[in-house]
Formats: sequence, C-alpha cells, structure tokens
Amino acid sequence: MKEYLDIIYKYYPKDIDTSDLNYSNTPEIGRYIQLQDYCIKNTHTFDALSARIAGKFNQVTNDYSLRGIFDFSYKAILYIPENLNIENFSICVFYVSVLAKYYCIYLTQSYAGGVNSLEYLTIDAAEQNLINRVEKCIKIYYPDYEPFPMEYFEERVPRVSSGKRHLDNATYFECLITDTLLF
Repeated sequence: MKEYLDIIYKYYPKDIDTSDLNYSNTPEIGRYIQLQDYCIKNTHTFDALSARIAGKFNQVTNDYSLRGIFDFSYKAILYIPENLNIENFSICVFYVSVLAKYYCIYLTQSYAGGVNSLEYLTIDAAEQNLINRVEKCIKIYYPDYEPFPMEYFEERVPRVSSGKRHLDNATYFECLITDTLLF
C-alpha cells in the first residue's frame, strides 16, 4: 500500500488535522474537490454497473454517487432478495474507488447497525455466491480493478486525517475507499 501514499498525499493534506481551520484551504483539498466534481459529472460507467446489478436482482440500486468531501468512491446499495436464502444479512453494499483501482463488496444487516461481512470470519456459500455475482459485474465495467486488500483495512496512513479520524489515525481503506461504512 505504500505505493498509494503519493496518491493519498495529493488529495489529503499532510500534517494538518481536519479540525484545523486551514484544512479546507489547502491545495490538496482543492484538488480533492476538483476530482470530486469531475466524478460527480461522470458517473456513466458506474450507472451502467449499478443498472446491471439491479437488473440481476430485479430492483433499483440507489445512492450511487460520490458521498461528501471525505469519501472517494462510487457506492451502491442492493437490498438482498429473500429468494437468495441469505439469513445473516439484508443489504449488499459495493464501492468502486476513484483514487485507486480497488473495489469493496460487503454484506450488512441494516443501516442501523449489526454484523457485517467485513467483520465476519466466515460467510456461507449463499453469501459468497452473492458477493461473487456482484464482483463479476464489477469486473465487466472495471476489468483492471481488484478487491481492496483487507489486510490493510486498519493500517494507518502516516501524516493524514480523514473525515472521521484525526491526524495519523486515518486508514488506507478510509482514504482510498470510504470512511463511511453502512453497518
């Protein structure tokens, strides 16, 4: 993940906390906002991916745009149909990063809280099948992208803060995928 430090440092100010009044006036945040604006206007690929996945499960995905200033991924939510026989989870969430060629797929019980598949040590065959089906669709539209390496999920990025973490506490996952997981 060290190879992504240059990318992270391009969009996240070094050695300045988000609570600092000067944080939003840095050149990094200026670049961040420019990239975010560009991505908000260019959602065609992700829209097509979301529509494909929604079609496979006979529903509409929602919330598939960049989410706020501290979130650099396209995100969509799929409500898991009952006929898939998935008992532990009710929602499938997937992210496609704008900063790095990574995506993340996970299952969760609800918006309000509960267990999610990022914390589960094992998932059953039906749950894995759903993740595989979503992943296949992602690979059609983003063939060069890989799953985010979860061994870096909690690894901290030196010298930066994110929307929810103070200086030196932001993780690679938060900087490259999202700091707003739905649990």
